[in-house]
Amino acid sequence: SASGTNSSGSSSAARDTGLQVNLYPVKNMQITASLTNSNNGQSTSSFFDPTTGGSFSPNGTSNISGQRTNATTYTFSYAPIERLSLNGSLTRSLSLVPGYDNTESRLMDVGFNFAPFNKLQLGGQFSGQNLTYVGGQGNSNNRSYTMTGTAGPFGKLSFTSTLQRMDFGSAIYNFGGTSNTSPVSPVSNIINGNTGSNGLNSTYLQQGINTVWSLRTAYEIGGNRSLFLQWQSLDAAAPRDAFYNNSPGDALGYHTAQNYRRGTGTVGLEIRLTDIIAFTMDTNIIRLTDRDDKKYSYSARAINMDLSARF
Repeated sequence: SASGTNSSGSSSAARDTGLQVNLYPVKNMQITASLTNSNNGQSTSSFFDPTTGGSFSPNGTSNISGQRTNATTYTFSYAPIERLSLNGSLTRSLSLVPGYDNTESRLMDVGFNFAPFNKLQLGGQFSGQNLTYVGGQGNSNNRSYTMTGTAGPFGKLSFTSTLQRMDFGSAIYNFGGTSNTSPVSPVSNIINGNTGSNGLNSTYLQQGINTVWSLRTAYEIGGNRSLFLQWQSLDAAAPRDAFYNNSPGDALGYHTAQNYRRGTGTVGLEIRLTDIIAFTMDTNIIRLTDRDDKKYSYSARAINMDLSARF
């Protein structure tokens, strides 16, 4: 913990506490549980007044402690056999800024790596994120699934394929009128147009499913150089239209291309400059098909040069 007072008269008394437990129930398995609590302890009385509905006020008279965060995390790793490893984590956290913004989040990750043969490696990952802004705005719920397979090298040739699905959803809304002190209507009510009497008049709801598939073939030509061919497709779908002022449509005032399919074919050269830095030159043929409005469909060609680092 730490405390102090600055020249303006505001004070802080930060505190951080934590507890961690490691368990080893069976061979090659580790489970970790941790609990953390932090408080930055800073007084916001000199600039923040919650009585104005969450606005900043240089003359505010309220005395509010700063942000507090509570987090509970569980992780595990397990290797039941030499060629298979499993891992995962679960985190729940609550972030509190009294009188202004409270956020609850739940995060989960589960993955595996499996090498059934010397020249074949498989990997998978599931990630889930749920954010709830208690009494605020911007709730979201996201899921992603990833499968990756690598085969080779067969001589100088190797193959990599990835399939990923992302299911996302968000709700952003704001207040209108003269008062914003009433509780926020549930998202289900907003979708149905029942905003109640809290002055809520603008909503933007978005939900989508993106599916990405890619196949890459690389051929080593020596001198840390390789030629590669790649195909990548993206299928974007929005089961629910965006809502703005409780009416379907493009919330941002222009076409947002929420339902489309895009394919990209690439041929290029990669030069490994160091173990982590590479220079890439490639040419791409891109085709996008907009399922909502065909006039936004297009075909294009692009030439790229990239300097990248992989850690």
